[in-house]
Amino acid sequence: MIADTAVFRDPRLFRCPRRYWFIEDIWLCYVAGYLCGYDLFRSPADFEFESAQDEHALYRTVGRAKWAFHRHLIRRGWDPAGP
Repeated sequence: MIADTAVFRDPRLFRCPRRYWFIEDIWLCYVAGYLCGYDLFRSPADFEFESAQDEHALYRTVGRAKWAFHRHLIRRGWDPAGP
């Protein structure tokens, strides 16, 4: 990740809803992109997920919470696809 450090000085970054504190990646995208107005870009690198067989894969425990948080932020006006 490459980011302007101003995002980390913005007090809104520290106002993540308590129930979602552990989902910092989505919150940081929301704050940087939606609240601070930065353009966010995805890496052009292709990734293959091998974790389908991994019983300790993080997505198994936080996947539903990430989707719920994502929907919560969209209801607050965020369009993750950008302008």
